[in-house]
Amino acid sequence: MKQHVEWSSDLYRLLDSLLGAESHLFEEAASEATPPSFRFNCLKHSRSFQDRVLSLENFHYESSPLPSAQQVTRQPRPIGKSLSHFLGHIYIQDLASMLPPLILGPRPGDSVLDLCAAPGSKTTQLAAIMENKGAIIANDVATRRLKSLVFNLRRTGVTIAAVTKFFGQQVGNLYFECFDRVLIDAPCSALGTIAKSPEVPSWWTPARSQRLAINQRQLVQSGLKALRPGGVLVYSTCTIVPEENEKVIDYALRNFPVVLEKISLPGLQLRPGLTKTSSDSFRRELEDTVRIYPFENPCEGFFIARLRKTDSFGTPRFRRPVSRVHTHCEPNDVDVMNSLNQIVDRFEIPREAFEKGLVWRDRGLGWSSPELGKLPFFTAPVIAGLPIAHTRGRFTKLTTEGSHLFGSHARKNVVSLHATEELEAYVNRGPISTELSPSRQILVSFEDSVVGHAMVDNGQIFSRIPRIGWRFSLTGRDDGVTTR
Repeated sequence: MKQHVEWSSDLYRLLDSLLGAESHLFEEAASEATPPSFRFNCLKHSRSFQDRVLSLENFHYESSPLPSAQQVTRQPRPIGKSLSHFLGHIYIQDLASMLPPLILGPRPGDSVLDLCAAPGSKTTQLAAIMENKGAIIANDVATRRLKSLVFNLRRTGVTIAAVTKFFGQQVGNLYFECFDRVLIDAPCSALGTIAKSPEVPSWWTPARSQRLAINQRQLVQSGLKALRPGGVLVYSTCTIVPEENEKVIDYALRNFPVVLEKISLPGLQLRPGLTKTSSDSFRRELEDTVRIYPFENPCEGFFIARLRKTDSFGTPRFRRPVSRVHTHCEPNDVDVMNSLNQIVDRFEIPREAFEKGLVWRDRGLGWSSPELGKLPFFTAPVIAGLPIAHTRGRFTKLTTEGSHLFGSHARKNVVSLHATEELEAYVNRGPISTELSPSRQILVSFEDSVVGHAMVDNGQIFSRIPRIGWRFSLTGRDDGVTTR
């Protein structure tokens, strides 16, 4: 769909300096929104079940140049209002936004810092790449954005992340040389996202990019401090401004023990980073960074650099706090064991399913990786691991996240829904008839996959799935829109 975008003379001058005769191609691409794209979430249910639910909802999609990423070709409603999105089966994300975690390439068991993490697109992708093994510190400073980050981590079943709230410039001193991998998707002028955010040109100026670049250089320095020698840092932005891209990386090369590494992305058309502009000259190594333009690829404009730290920064100048916050409890904690025993007995879940690690919270249980428990916390994290159960009085109940995580192990008190009409009723929190006796809590499955939990009373199943905010329908008429 075409959209009108007002551009300033400064923006036209920038495009002319970068692209010359190709400037009109960028402008044309910016006026045409790209089809939505998403990636399947390997941390939730099986891929076959995820495909099945999307097909029931009449969404059509096709493979993209990236592994696990799909592009929507037809949607009966915006895919953000799909059951698949609600259950965390998919994460809606631009293809370019998926690239930095792939280029960072964390391994299962690594310790990773996502320095500017909210709203969680890349954090959840990192956890999926790591197979929920290892530890991630997902940091951001804006309270409003942190809420989205926590929501997305819970929705997608991430157990290895802790959310912290620090200015990014502080983190390198607090976590001096603690991480194997660091991702900095830096706050930027977002000129690569004009097709999605046509308001961006109205507030962009060269002076704004200069102010942003100061913050970006500080974030890179902080991220490199937090990185172990030999580790990898990926820096990315969704802008095309050299001041925020090549000039920031040139600063890192000139001031810190780092080297640039080549980036390969089969299936996408990449351009090398700039080595000079009308006002600056950069090191020749900047050709190993990449620029991605929306008129050459089915995605937003992006810049990405991969840096390897070659030596230690020595002794930290900043003394870290002596006191630390303990998020994990002892395995034989009485309160934990009492709550855990209720879950085990209620659903006959084998106790060994819970042996990876537990976090005790004020009103329930959380589950996380052992590696996350080994990282220091200098203030209480916003969240650490995945909340799996609530405790109210003497009773403990699995959360929706807990039912997704451990439901496949349950051998008792699991009710199967056999018709799409029953699934609709459950998601919309409508009543479903049952012959079960009154019960405190049951798990609810559809086609052998647990989708949530419920209560039974007076011959009715009462859904306890979170409210979705709209009426969900699988059986309605397909009046969808073809997106390409």
